[in-house]
Amino acid sequence: MTDPTSRLCDELAVFSDLGTDPPRAMRHHDRLVVRLTRGGDELQLEFINGPAGKIIEHRRNGAGSRTHVSYRALLASGAFSDLRLWADHQKTVLRDTLKNVDGRIPVEGVLSGTGDTLDIDALDDRLVPGNCSDPSIRVMLIDGPAGIGKTRFIESLAAARADRFLTTRRPLVLHVQSRGRILTFLQDLIAFSLQRLRLTVTFDQLPVLVRHGLVTLAIDGFDELGDPNGYDLAWGQVNELVTQIRGAGTLILAGRETFIGRERVSKQITSLGQHDALEALSLQPPDPDDAKAWLRANHWSQDDIASADALFDRGSYALRPFFLVQLGRPGVSSTIRELAAGHPLAFLIEMMIEREAGKFGGPLDSVLSVEQRRHFVRSLLREIARHMADDQTEAIDEVTIAWLVEIAAPEDLDP
Repeated sequence: MTDPTSRLCDELAVFSDLGTDPPRAMRHHDRLVVRLTRGGDELQLEFINGPAGKIIEHRRNGAGSRTHVSYRALLASGAFSDLRLWADHQKTVLRDTLKNVDGRIPVEGVLSGTGDTLDIDALDDRLVPGNCSDPSIRVMLIDGPAGIGKTRFIESLAAARADRFLTTRRPLVLHVQSRGRILTFLQDLIAFSLQRLRLTVTFDQLPVLVRHGLVTLAIDGFDELGDPNGYDLAWGQVNELVTQIRGAGTLILAGRETFIGRERVSKQITSLGQHDALEALSLQPPDPDDAKAWLRANHWSQDDIASADALFDRGSYALRPFFLVQLGRPGVSSTIRELAAGHPLAFLIEMMIEREAGKFGGPLDSVLSVEQRRHFVRSLLREIARHMADDQTEAIDEVTIAWLVEIAAPEDLDP
């Protein structure tokens, strides 16, 4: 096990300038002193009563000295990660992303084990770092079917933390999304997410901030992060990440309920220990009456709702927020009424196909047109439905799906 002083120097090393000497620690009287170079300035950090005590930051460029109440405060300061600037940038980015969120139906989840129902604010409270004396990590799984609102749920949590950061001081949320990319290194996705926020924090500094409870890392669409050989690489990198952020770290993993589950994650993340917490939040569709009320406020009349009543049975795709938003667009209600005598569910299926066809990412987008991707998704779903009907089953294994992908794929495409 690394001694505390060496661990401290290793953490500060990722914040020091490349091409300079690594941080050096020494004892001066009864105090620990660490010297490093950051931003072209020579810093001397004087630790009073060890890393847990106050820190006096001295600069050689004549800027004087500054006292930080703790090591966490030093890391959060403008001289290091500048979390105040992070919160400001995140608010600006998410303001555009969530500009129509007030008109969307709220999403809630059911917590495994307790059965408690949590909305954004309740999850925010639950994820507040505890006071465990032993180094630990909290892993929160957020699962649910396609279109249930997992991405929007995490974005809303990140926005809430950023908005209230100066008053609550709760960890900011870095939202990492696959966006159709094939996972090579998880660090690549982290670096892209940091770059999107225009931050000076780098991917190798992030684990230090997570470890000390300053940032919460949320990996969204984990079920989409497989490589051509499966998910071994993805699970391996998450195991390494858990080891790196153990301390006061919190990790959110979000994905579809067919992939992300408490039992599977517990089995695959072997680096979780006895002091670690693993919980699962399953997002739920809104109540049919709430969905109808939302549509009445978004271009639907009572007659429109009555003509499509079958769409709002419990378990229907139409109850998922993604599909509700599509149904609430101007002119869609009249289209649904025209389909009422036929198959209005076909409209939802086409929306789902459109959504899935846009999730493949660059490698496939470069060789297949949008229409070819739509055709592939439609053909694959047809083959899966036929197979499940023939076998009279409600589930299908991964090997069979891989075989059906080969059947549905265009002839000139190597699946």
